[in-house]
Amino acid sequence: MAIAQTGISISKGKKGDMAASKKYMEMAKDNFAHSVLGLTYLTAASALVNAGLTRSSNDEETSKKERAGESVYGKQNQFDIGKAMGGESFWVDNKFLGLFGTMLDVKSKQRDDALKNKQATGEEIKNESWINDFSERVGYAGIAQLNNLVFNNGSKMVSAINGGDAPFRNWVTQTTNGLSNMFTGGTYSAFSKAILPEQTQAKGESTIDDIINSQKQKNVLLRLAIEKFGGNGMPPSKISIWGEPIKNDRSISGVLGSMLGWEKDKRDVFGAIIYDDYRRSGNPDFFPMPEDYKFSVNGKQVQLTPMQKQDLDVLVGQARKTLASALVYDMTADMDGKYIRYSEMSEAQKLFALKIAYDKAKRIGYKKFTEKYIQFQMPEKTDAEIEREQQDKENKANIGEQLEELLPENN
Repeated sequence: MAIAQTGISISKGKKGDMAASKKYMEMAKDNFAHSVLGLTYLTAASALVNAGLTRSSNDEETSKKERAGESVYGKQNQFDIGKAMGGESFWVDNKFLGLFGTMLDVKSKQRDDALKNKQATGEEIKNESWINDFSERVGYAGIAQLNNLVFNNGSKMVSAINGGDAPFRNWVTQTTNGLSNMFTGGTYSAFSKAILPEQTQAKGESTIDDIINSQKQKNVLLRLAIEKFGGNGMPPSKISIWGEPIKNDRSISGVLGSMLGWEKDKRDVFGAIIYDDYRRSGNPDFFPMPEDYKFSVNGKQVQLTPMQKQDLDVLVGQARKTLASALVYDMTADMDGKYIRYSEMSEAQKLFALKIAYDKAKRIGYKKFTEKYIQFQMPEKTDAEIEREQQDKENKANIGEQLEELLPENN
């Protein structure tokens, strides 16, 4: 634009229209200045993202592993302004940074996708052409803005229709929350959530339970009223991947930070070394797969209640924490007869060691869970069933031998 306006200015000057020439030259200077400023912003955003000072916002493609793992260590769509200024980590919501915050989130998402592509293909992250980079940025930013401003409620309705009962329950709960916020205000709801001792979840045994739990989260007066009449005013706690409730910071700065989207770095939280490796590599396999509400019993899928699911999360998570402690605290581990610390391992060795810990923890947790809930235990085989299985194996072996005798020998 600036180049075109400069050309028009020169053309007008040659024709003697000096007023028009000056006008277009000033316009060209303004547009050139805006272009330089925008390029400076993008360069700065790229540098901050590459330095690991941003967290991108989650979207529909974010895996269950990532959501469960990240929830322990901090919020999303943030910028570490403290470390950027040479001090200790202090994260702020990108929304406070306006257009520059949008640029940070866009570049963060680009880097996340590049890391995932590297994991899938093994190709190194490389700089794309400016046209591809520009179109990609427009795509990320445009979709984000459209979802926020235009399609948000519509997309929830479509997901509810196409996705079955659970998405519909989510949509009903979210719609109810929106209506209640019209009466109480968003600030009151944010304050009510911020002063809870632990992070909570809304899921219950029915849609009504979901709505009640959600309102308990967002309305401190409702919680007090329920407890006044002898009920339980607290919504269910969210259980971390380590089998523990996720604590909220209830100090004045913690409550304000929760409401406004800022927080200090959580370096003292168990497993931070694993979270650092996840952020560096973009590989969600540093986190364990969270447990599901569906539980397999003798080859059949049964649905756990929210209380049973919470107990399963606690039992498996506590076993994970115990088995992963040696890695988290950087103690030596046996890797093919060689004892090395977690910090000295290659990425492949770290993932291998964590997988062993996570798989064993799942077996331990499931065993304890079925001891508590005997209805989920595998029925013991009778002597007749064992004898029948042994006979089937022998019959298959005999059939195999007979087929080998019928086949012609290879010359």
